[in-house]
Amino acid sequence: MAQTGGYLIAAAGPVTASVLHAATGTWAAPLLAFLGVLLLSGVASLRAGRG
Repeated sequence: MAQTGGYLIAAAGPVTASVLHAATGTWAAPLLAFLGVLLLSGVASLRAGRG
């Protein structure tokens, strides 16, 4: 079940990028959004690894 959830989240990435690109007309918004997700994931993984 976790793998299914991961695939659904991963499939949302290209869709989100294309919607942001279409809305803004530039690639800066999708790149900044994914950079934010990357930073949040990094912080979460560091906190999870402390246990």
